[in-house]
Amino acid sequence: MRTDPLTPRLVRDRLRFDVERLRHAAGSLHALEGQLRALKTDLERRADDLGRHATAQGAAELGGGERGRGSILYAQAQALADLARKSSLTDIFLRRNGRLSLVACMALGRWIEALSQLNERPVSEATLRQHVRAGRLAHRTLRTLKPGSGMRRYCGLLTSSLVVAEFVHPANAADIEGHMDSGIARARLRPSRSDEAILEAVSAALRTGARLVEGMVDRAEPAVKLLASSAETLERDVENRLRVP
Repeated sequence: MRTDPLTPRLVRDRLRFDVERLRHAAGSLHALEGQLRALKTDLERRADDLGRHATAQGAAELGGGERGRGSILYAQAQALADLARKSSLTDIFLRRNGRLSLVACMALGRWIEALSQLNERPVSEATLRQHVRAGRLAHRTLRTLKPGSGMRRYCGLLTSSLVVAEFVHPANAADIEGHMDSGIARARLRPSRSDEAILEAVSAALRTGARLVEGMVDRAEPAVKLLASSAETLERDVENRLRVP
């Protein structure tokens, strides 16, 4: 049995790999969101351009017949706008996962994305507290979603402050260690819980979060590729469909 006292440094050393895994998963999610934002912006731009051209062609009256040029431009613009509305992770996830999974995944992703800017400059204690509170909320949501994952009550503060500690500016190192010390004390509220059990519970939380985000990304990537592929040929596909006798 481990005899070393449970300190912030020991917790960080033992669980750094788990934190890095969560960071990497969140980075993949952020990159996927970036792809979708770029795709959505492009689709909306193309839809606006075609909408203006359709208006110039007299599409508002649809006087040229179903296969008139104005009607085709209008249909293309509508198809692009419809695809743009589907180009979001929320839309993709809700088609493949439950709402609670979506909430937990997006909460983790947004949290890590916000933390990634912490090392640029020192922040106030109030700001640090807000980031720790956000992580505790994500921990609570994960425990509800994955009750058999090995996560434990009273370990949210330590888990959250541990993750924040890997992102903060060096000037905030002492502040976040104070939060970790509080987290260790809180995790020990169960008298029968050993320090090793605390480390295992925190590790379980980090791995559960990483697996959730990784799974979401793995399931969303094919849908994003399909959207991008459809976007490449959408105008041509609509025109071909409308011109068929």
